[in-house]
Amino acid sequence: MRRLVMALGTAAGLATMFSHGVEAVEVDKVIDGYNCMLVDYKALNVTDEEAFNGTGLQPVYAGPTEESKKLGTTGSMVYVEWPLNKVNGFVRMLRPNGEHAWIHEIALKPFGKADASSVSCTLSQNAKGRILFKPLEVPPAGR
Repeated sequence: MRRLVMALGTAAGLATMFSHGVEAVEVDKVIDGYNCMLVDYKALNVTDEEAFNGTGLQPVYAGPTEESKKLGTTGSMVYVEWPLNKVNGFVRMLRPNGEHAWIHEIALKPFGKADASSVSCTLSQNAKGRILFKPLEVPPAGR
């Protein structure tokens, strides 16, 4: 009898776990209208050491001017509105926390392509609100 109760308890526990597990799995929400670009450290004369230790990180602002509130800095990957939304030499971007900001256009270079004429990644937002990117495959030259 004890084994039967244990078996039933285990089965009930597994059924509950699996049924909740299926409900808890959420698909990331795709975010359209954005593309990936990189911070162009070379064009900004930022050394590898400065990029690594954080002193070369680029500021991002609440508006398209340096006089607007500084929201922080960005890492090397930047999610920009696509097609590019340019105002006063700044490009509107999406921060990994979902907040919009502006970065100097001269700080950016294409990601994965020779030019910024086409989309190079897709963005999604996970259940916790974080923005994630997935590079698109770049076909080898000549194909």
